Amino acid sequence: MGDIYDITVDHDSLTDYNGTLMLGFSPRTTIADLASNRLNVIPIGIYESSFVIDNAAPRVSFSSPGVGRIKDARANLTLTFNEAVYGDASGTAFTESTLDDLIDLRRDDESGADMPFTASIER
Repeated sequence: MGDIYDITVDHDSLTDYNGTLMLGFSPRTTIADLASNRLNVIPIGIYESSFVIDNAAPRVSFSSPGVGRIKDARANLTLTFNEAVYGDASGTAFTESTLDDLIDLRRDDESGADMPFTASIER
């Protein structure tokens, strides 16, 4: 097997980009080493590959109890995300404990006292 190269795409325009990124090699590609020596390289196999870039944050909505006040001391709050969400960039799924770490439930407004709650996840 030959050499394997990692290609890093690092461009400011990709920060907010949502769509398909195409990586391709032209059959006339001239590749050189770090000393600018041209290498006799002919790409073999597939000359292009595409990747979907999704920089859009998931949107969350409160599907229960909806707009208004919670009147029951044991009310269930239901959050619905428009796409799958994960606990971190490695693709680790949320668990009840990681969800507890991410959500604050407060009395009156965002500066109010913390209120205890129990989180559960239905997939």
